[in-house]
Formats: sequence, structure tokens, C-alpha cells
Amino acid sequence: MDKSNLLFAFPHGGTLLKRRNFTLKDALVSISAIWKERNDFIMAERTGVFTGAGNEGKHPDILIADPKSPPIVFECSFNKNDADHDAQNRLGLVIKRGHKKRELYT
Repeated sequence: MDKSNLLFAFPHGGTLLKRRNFTLKDALVSISAIWKERNDFIMAERTGVFTGAGNEGKHPDILIADPKSPPIVFECSFNKNDADHDAQNRLGLVIKRGHKKRELYT
């Protein structure tokens, strides 16, 4: 049996993939003193970050929204095709960043 596509549930209701996303977010936050101070620059599994009708429920696995640089989205998956599909579907979306909107590019 191929186990590469299985998501394992944790007692608190999360999945292995979500836990990995939050762990990656915490590791990224630790890289920069500014990101440590302003923990809202890097988000994991957060909805409501994209503008536009129909995008309210979409959530990138990891979003780096440092106002000094273009936004970066990480899509993580146990199945490489899922991550590619999710990443391609994020291209062209615009993130909310205060009053400033930024588009995701290739």
C-alpha cells in the first residue's frame, strides 16, 4: 500500500501536514529578528489573506508577507502533484496587506 498520500490525524484535530506547516513557519520566523518581533509577517494555514470574491476560504500553507518584499507562498504536500496544483492556483491572486495589495507572480 502506498502511504505517501495519507494524512495522519493528531489528537488535537490537526494533520501531519498542518503540523509540518506550522513547524516550518516557526523555523522561518526564527530566521529574522524583525519576523520574530512582528510575528504576523509569516502565516501558516490562514484563511482570509486573499482579496476577491471566492478567495475568502483559500489558505496558503505558508505565506510570507513582509512589506519590504514581494509576497512568497509555500505549498507543501506529501504528493508533489497536489503542491504543484495548489501553487499554480495561487498565481495571480492578490493578498491583503493592510491597505496595500500585492499580487503573486511566477
